[in-house]
Parts: sequence; structure tokens; C-alpha cells
Amino acid sequence: MADRIAGVVESRLRRSAYVRARRRSALRGRFVSPSHVEGPAAGYEPVRQILQDILESACEVMGSGQAFILVSRGRAALDVAATYAIDAGEVTQTVLAQCARAVNASMREKIMTAGDLHGYVLPMREGAGEEHAPAVLCVPLELNHHQGGVICLLRSQQARRMSDLDLEIVQALAEQASLAIGAASHHSALSRLQDSLSSFAHA
Repeated sequence: MADRIAGVVESRLRRSAYVRARRRSALRGRFVSPSHVEGPAAGYEPVRQILQDILESACEVMGSGQAFILVSRGRAALDVAATYAIDAGEVTQTVLAQCARAVNASMREKIMTAGDLHGYVLPMREGAGEEHAPAVLCVPLELNHHQGGVICLLRSQQARRMSDLDLEIVQALAEQASLAIGAASHHSALSRLQDSLSSFAHA
């Protein structure tokens, strides 16, 4: 099954590489610059670009138009780690108005969750009826014990129904996002350590 998912992901990404390049050029202004996002990934360009690529791929798989990644900072704060086709300023409004319950359930229970247009959590099942079509899909990230995260995909009512394979591919992309954020955290910690050592050496 893992080989099948990897093969499908590779095939879809390779097939759409040219289209994605053209789309990225056209939508360059819709990507959020590093100054608008927070957390370790914001200051580490390679990881920031990886996360945006992951979000774009996830949107292509799920037929979503917008996506973002939230990472917890402490017990009460959330950072916007990356976005696709949505401004970071809009994310807070979206989370509060539409995604709060689904985000909370996904981060608290470490499970994939879906929500409707009114913010209510929907049962996860293949091919949900049109009257309960998920407007948002939240996929938890596997980070450290002190940090949680989630990928949120915003879907229109016209989006096609989700299949089990779609969900498995998105989960695989979430695993890659978790690794990238972990790398950014390590990079940030090393940078702080180097700064401390430099300050100590020049003291």
C-alpha cells in the first residue's frame, strides 16, 4: 500500500509539474512572504518553500483552493507556518469562523477531521453526501511532545468527493510536512546555539 501511494504521488506530481510552474508564476502574489508567517519555518527559506509545495500538492489531490499549516506555540498560541493561496491575515478569521472545532479536534485527538460550512465537525467517511460535503479537512502533524500542528485544506461545495486513496496521499504529505517543520526547528535551535556561543566567545 505504501508503494502504491508513493507511486501515485510521484505520478501526479510529475504529470502536473509544468502546470504547477505556470500556476505558481501566475499566482506569485498570492503566496505569503516570510514576514507574514511565524515560527521556525518562517525564517528558513528551504523549509518554507517545501511546505508551500506540500500545500499546493495537497490542494491538487483534494480539489482544494486554499490551504494553510498551523503549529502550536505554548499552550494557547498558534503560528501560521505556511499558506497557499490565502493571506495569513485571513487565516485567523477562517479558523475562528469556520475551522475552530475541526482544528481543535484534529490537534487534540491527533486524527484527521472534517468540518462543514457552519463549523461543525463531520464524521470522516469516503464519499460524504453532498448535503454534508466537508468545507474543511484538517490533517494532524506528528511533531514533538510539546508541539502540535495541523494542515487545513479549504474545499468548495463543487469539490469532488474524497476517496480513501486521496486521504492516504494527504496523510503522506502531512508526514513530509512534519519532517520539514522538525528540520526547521532543529535549524532554529542550532542558530540560537551558535549565536550564544559567539556572544560567549566575544564576551
